[in-house]
Amino acid sequence: MLEQVLKVSKLLNMSVEETEAVSREVLKYLYDSPWDQKPPQMGRDIYQRIYDKAENPDPYKEIKSLYNREIMALTDDLEKIINQSQDSFTAALKLAISGNLIDFGSNHRFSKETLLQNIDSIEHKPLVVDDSRKLRKRLASSKDLLYLGDNCGEIVFDKIFIEYLLKEFPDLIIRYGVRGGPIINDVTRFDAAETGLDKIVEIIDNGNNCPGTILSETSEEFRRIFYEADTVISKGQGNYESLNDVDRQDVYLLFMAKCEPVASSLGVETMSLICVEK
Repeated sequence: MLEQVLKVSKLLNMSVEETEAVSREVLKYLYDSPWDQKPPQMGRDIYQRIYDKAENPDPYKEIKSLYNREIMALTDDLEKIINQSQDSFTAALKLAISGNLIDFGSNHRFSKETLLQNIDSIEHKPLVVDDSRKLRKRLASSKDLLYLGDNCGEIVFDKIFIEYLLKEFPDLIIRYGVRGGPIINDVTRFDAAETGLDKIVEIIDNGNNCPGTILSETSEEFRRIFYEADTVISKGQGNYESLNDVDRQDVYLLFMAKCEPVASSLGVETMSLICVEK
């Protein structure tokens, strides 16, 4: 958390004095916080303190747009990987999970080179926790799907996977969930429109800018859709941390385990590809 304070303070060109002030404020927040609070809640509160101090509600806006454009330029290559695979569903699924590397809020150091290496080796990279057959079977019998997005750039991988799902399950109604406001590089309505995802599925925001999905803090309309959807696909570690104990079935969590506590909760090594039914 403190590392993120320094990272964002540098991005915002805050002075040493401003960085010290917000660091002390965050230290006090961490000291006073309940120990059972979920990491995405803490992340939201900490980032909000930095944004308020800097008077900038969306410091990652330009970087988010840059990554969306850069990944959109790879669309043809990504679709070729799916089309040439012997198991196109699994290939599309693993590509969507690989996009989860694009996370400016995690301890993992993201680079475009690392992402491209993961894409190139996707056929040989296993799903360490693999409930993909259950997911495919569930989608075949579902009328509607709520797909919860995570980060910018990654949203392009989601779009490609969603386009594949619409071809395989043409009667499936898909809604794509985004954050209710800017937080780190998480997806918003702006990102969805920028990638053209809003042209193929309905976009709904959850009414909250937490870097995860804390249902008690989301809008009543979002919660209704969440509980009424036949199936939920949840992308990203923040959504895993906030939804792994949610009180409904047929929720599938797709992400890379980017830190030791999350990896150990599933008995896997860090950076493993995960497709797990709640």
